[in-house]
Amino acid sequence: MFSNLKTLVGMQLKDKLDLSFLKSRRSAILKIGLSLLKFAVVTILFYLLFYICSILHIFSWTGNIPDTVIGVLFCVVEILAIVSCTVGLTSTLYMTPDNRVLLTLPVTSGEIFISKLILYLVFELKRNLFFTLPMFLAYGIVQGAVFLYYPWLIVCFFIISFVPVLLGAVLSIPSLFIATFVSHFKWLQATIVVLGCALVTWFLIKLISVIPANINILGQWGSIFTGIQKFLTAFCTAFYPLYRLVVLTVGGTLRISSFALFGWDTLLTFIITLAILAALFFIAYFVAKPLFFKMASKLFEFEKMVVPPKKNKVHSHFLSPYSESFKMEFRDTKRIVAYAIQLVLPGIALLLLNKLYAAMNTSYTGQIMTKTFNFLVLLMISLAFNANYATIYSKEAQARNVLKTRPQNPLNYLFARISFRAVICVLAVMGAVTVYNAVGDISVGNCVLLAVIGSALTLGHLFWSAELDVMHSQADQYATLGMDFNNPNETKATILGFVISVIATFVFYFFANHSGMTGSLIRCTVFCAAFLATRIYLFCTRVKLYFKEN
Repeated sequence: MFSNLKTLVGMQLKDKLDLSFLKSRRSAILKIGLSLLKFAVVTILFYLLFYICSILHIFSWTGNIPDTVIGVLFCVVEILAIVSCTVGLTSTLYMTPDNRVLLTLPVTSGEIFISKLILYLVFELKRNLFFTLPMFLAYGIVQGAVFLYYPWLIVCFFIISFVPVLLGAVLSIPSLFIATFVSHFKWLQATIVVLGCALVTWFLIKLISVIPANINILGQWGSIFTGIQKFLTAFCTAFYPLYRLVVLTVGGTLRISSFALFGWDTLLTFIITLAILAALFFIAYFVAKPLFFKMASKLFEFEKMVVPPKKNKVHSHFLSPYSESFKMEFRDTKRIVAYAIQLVLPGIALLLLNKLYAAMNTSYTGQIMTKTFNFLVLLMISLAFNANYATIYSKEAQARNVLKTRPQNPLNYLFARISFRAVICVLAVMGAVTVYNAVGDISVGNCVLLAVIGSALTLGHLFWSAELDVMHSQADQYATLGMDFNNPNETKATILGFVISVIATFVFYFFANHSGMTGSLIRCTVFCAAFLATRIYLFCTRVKLYFKEN
């Protein structure tokens, strides 16, 4: 069994992880070095956060950081991890294309099932390695933890990683039936998306409305401090099972700095946690495993549904790819949700920021800074959503060769694929700027200029992201792994979006200090228009050359 598991896990890891750096000693050293640097940077950032909170006595009069603080951070991250694992395992266990190959191998369905859980555990360990572990490590340093805390942290690190995976495996059972039922009714999918987005938006707006009209931090610190303590306690109480994992790791606010960390309470919590994890594993194995084999097999047995033929509408060679692209966008519920979030999130962020700014008394310099920060937030959120378009060509997978033979200009096809996202980008920026005009101290004319700047930078980054994927296609990986593949082009596009946002913000702030708000926006408009024109030109030139050479 163990030999089969090793082989199965190795096969899937090789497929789902980019291990090309192992072929070269230099690449391996560089990869390890960058990973260590990333770990160190995250740890330092958490350390600075906790240290500043400690010296400013934000969370306690003594300077200690209550374990409820790290409890809130951990619970939020763990809840997101549970949701992610539930959704991911629902797809990986029952709907992934590699089941077609795995089910034909001389191994049992139980071994395949366990190998997929191990695979997800590896990914969860990787995620926790660059967030949860640095957070607990920095917390221990600031709190002056005993030296045995650090090896104990490694033990808890593995336990914490098991929780979302096993919970996700159990929750994938009802998730599968819900997803299967909903998939048969497009109207139900649309209703859920609309209601979900409306509910979240309403909740956020109500939350923002609670912010007082006048914030005097020093004068009202007593009540603010009490409110913080109540919130931390209430949040950790609401998610008590997850909070107990924090208590298991750090032992409590005071016990972390003494050997009392390893008392009977810790031992009892440790035993109970292991028992719960064992129970979750057995539930998943004996309930989800039979369902896994049944559903995974059924999907391939009845893969093709017989539908009555439809008469296709005739479109011109020019309009045909646009019609096809728009239909593809509306068929995917995940994309619709992502677009809804993209349309709402920038406006909500600016509403929150300017609600806070309105409650503060700021000087002229402070007003410039608030406008600069609004500018930065708008750009960073807008450009962040473009990263997944660095897969525009790779997702075609093996169909890319068919694309080259179509009686259409490939460039026109790619423009069609980009067009829908471009419309969403512009609408998101315009919506956010409209909110900014309603709640912020900014004129209509300046809002128009800001909308032009935001749209130009967002569209320029969108074309750049698409160009990255065309020129560095990962189509072979997508053809093998499907949507489970982590495209490195997305990482590059994310970094580019961050750099563009920061540079544009510095330019805006520089001009604002010398020529005022309007003058700064006019100059930025010229630069951003030139940036957009350059990116479109490079996209067209390089894509034409790519298809000509291939």
